[in-house]
Formats: sequence, C-alpha cells, structure tokens
Amino acid sequence: MAGGGPPAVLPELEAGPFGTVTAPHPASIRVLHRLILLALYALIFSAVMHENGLFLSYIDFMRFYADTETGAPAPQFLQLAHAERVWRFRLLHAHVEDRPSMAHARRLGDHAHPLYHLLLYTGGRNEFLFNGRRHVSRRGVLVFAGPGERHCFEPCQPGGGQYVELTFAYQSGALNLALPVHEMLSLLTGEAVAHVPYPIPLREDQTVQLAALFNSLMALLCGPRNTLRFAVRHAVVDLLAAVLDEVYRVGAAPAAEISGIEAVRRRIERAYTERLRITDLAAAAALSPGYFIRAFRKAYGMTPIAYQQQLRINAARALLSASNLRVKVVAARVGYSNEYLFSRTFRKVVGMPPREFRRQAWTPK
Repeated sequence: MAGGGPPAVLPELEAGPFGTVTAPHPASIRVLHRLILLALYALIFSAVMHENGLFLSYIDFMRFYADTETGAPAPQFLQLAHAERVWRFRLLHAHVEDRPSMAHARRLGDHAHPLYHLLLYTGGRNEFLFNGRRHVSRRGVLVFAGPGERHCFEPCQPGGGQYVELTFAYQSGALNLALPVHEMLSLLTGEAVAHVPYPIPLREDQTVQLAALFNSLMALLCGPRNTLRFAVRHAVVDLLAAVLDEVYRVGAAPAAEISGIEAVRRRIERAYTERLRITDLAAAAALSPGYFIRAFRKAYGMTPIAYQQQLRINAARALLSASNLRVKVVAARVGYSNEYLFSRTFRKVVGMPPREFRRQAWTPK
C-alpha cells in the first residue's frame, strides 16, 4: 500500500517544558500551544518537590515527545489491514523518565484507553498497577499493554523509579484498533504470535539492548528539525523487532522458556561482528566454558566460534555479490580487522578467494 510523493518530514521542533515537542504550523495554534505548555510547566514546577523541600523542574528527570499533528501525511508502512479497513500507525508520545525519590506514596488510580503502551523499567524499585494487580517495578521489567488493559505505570510507593515508554495507536478514520497485543503483532508480522502475560522480567543483556533502542528512538524524536518520519518509523520497527525476537517465539511459548544455549545463539547473531569471548558466552548460558562448547555443538552442529565465523562469511558473500566495496572494507564490515586473515578464512570456507568469488558473482550467467 505504498503512497506517492516524498516521505513526510517532522514539523519544526520547539523546545518546551517537557523537552522537545512537535509544534503545529499555524501561528495561532503555536501561540496557544506555548501558553498551555507554560501553564503546565508552572503548575508542575510548583507541585513537584523533593523530599528535602527543594523544588524540581519536571524537565530535570524527563525527556518527552508528543505528536501534536492532525491529518499530516505519514510514511506508508507499519500499516495493518483488518476487518476490511486499513489501520494506520500513529506514534502518540514517548518519554524517558528518571523520577527522583518521593517522601510519600502517591495516590494513583489505574485507567484504560484504546492505545498500546510499550514500557521498560530501567532502574529503581517501586510498584505499579496493571490489570487490577500491583507489580514490582525494577530494572528489566517489561510491559506491553494493549487497548482496554487497566494500568498506572507511575511509582505508587515512596521512592523513585526510572523507565522508558512508547505509546502508539492504530487508527482508521475516527476508530482505534482494539485488538490485544499478540493479535496486533500477528497482523503486523504475518505470523502467529502467541499470547504473553505481562509484566515479564528480562535478562540484563536484553534490558541493555531494548533500552538502547528506546534511547535511539528518543534521539530521533527530540533531535534535529529535519529528521524524517521514515527514520522514526524505522526506529520503531527496530524496537518492535527486538521485542518479538526476545519475548516471543512464533506460534509457540514465550522466550522466557528458551534455553540458555538458544539465548546465546541469538546473542551471537546480533553481535557477530564483535569480538566474543567463550567465557562471557558461557557465563550468559550459566554453564562452564567446556560444557557450554559441547552443548552448543550438540545443539547446532558446530562450536560457537565456528557459528560466528559462518555468520561473518555469509555476510561477506552478500556484500561481495551486491556491492563494489573493496575487500578490505568488506572484511572490516563483517568483523575482521586483518584483510589477510579474512581472505584466508573466506577461501577456506567458500573454496575461493573473495575477489574470485566477486568475479564469478558478477559474471552474467
């Protein structure tokens, strides 16, 4: 369902009390927008106090993006087709929050709406409300809330908390898609995605990966005014793809049940260009190095290092076939700092040197 014309560009970004917020184009609306934000800023500034009595600005611990556009063109991907309608993706807001400690518990109520929330707690220890129950918020707790699920992600006990959050909707005219998370993801991916009960705890490496993707998205949203909406959507796809990879198995059980060996295999695939140490990989699988190598070989027919080498050579074959990059550059792209070592390894695996492989790949059949 590709649309015509160039990709739409984010409107001019204005600095406001919540960080960087998109500003509407009409001058009158822009003035009203600024007045409302200034009023909110004054209200929050006067209401938020640290436990030692000092005033804190909300911007001190929060970066915030809000979509204030209406009817603007948008990239034609991340769309869904369901119930004879086309549902368009709309990123509503995102933020990174590091709430300072509070002297008293807050009286917060849960709520629900026809939106999707993807939230990762990155620090602190507190409590939050989700689907009528209290849950512990600590580093690595992930929540993917769908339409109609009651929630309050703010810390509701004395103390603070840190989290990153993304809110989006699928809209068709005035309607919002109200499918559960796993059904929405099934439509998005074209695969059967199993239901996963949230919240779920992530491993530290998963937490680091998702937090980095969240921060990359925020950097685009709060970055230069010429940032393309296409780039923002691409960052959302990367984030959702990581969640699908780490949390779900297509048509099967949640990834929490994946063995340590399988988790390490996925880690190698994500970081095949990096220098990986057997001791670190074995520790991630909670196994001794010797037992880890034997278990990996039994599961996948080769050692972890051989598996990484296979990934590197397959990537090099693709680059040699589809680009005119110098062999030295291809070697660096796939993780080899030494061109001679790369060429020797490539010849051993493929049966010919990289330049000969490229010549044959480029020769018309």
